[in-house]
Amino acid sequence: AAKERSGGETGAKRTPAIGFRSEASESNRNIRMRRADSSFLTAAPFLPEGKMTVIENQSFEQERALYNLTDATVRHCRFEGEADGESVLKEARNITVEDSSFSLRYPLWHNRGLVLRDSRLCEPSRAPLWYCEDGVVERTAIESVKALRECRRFRIQSSDIHSPEFGWKCDGIELCGGSL
Repeated sequence: AAKERSGGETGAKRTPAIGFRSEASESNRNIRMRRADSSFLTAAPFLPEGKMTVIENQSFEQERALYNLTDATVRHCRFEGEADGESVLKEARNITVEDSSFSLRYPLWHNRGLVLRDSRLCEPSRAPLWYCEDGVVERTAIESVKALRECRRFRIQSSDIHSPEFGWKCDGIELCGGSL
């Protein structure tokens, strides 16, 4: 059991804590979805853009390129390249990412207060949103095999999700519109 919790293979089929029957998966997963009162959406102390760092029209391929970014807006950026860096926005706090695309592995792990909108998490990103809290995803295409895992208090609105292992061990996930 300890090996399974750490992500190792045990030979037994894993049963996720939340999820739903999707066309890409034959397993019927039990969903713990609740209709949130949206109070968690305002938990992060977002600052007006004038007091935030703004990163625009950039391309990043290095590992942990924007590691631990705080109080920032990332707009019109691409996370891809030959360097194939992992965890480009790991451990970020209070960030907004708009109109950006991610093709590098594990881009948004351990984030708090994340707003992701009008963006694309491409298949090579594999497991883009893990261990995150207090987030909003709007109008975003998610094409990653393990899109959301061990996340808490997320609202996903008007987004298209193609992820056979979506939503494992998550709590407080609200899906509004879009497709899965």
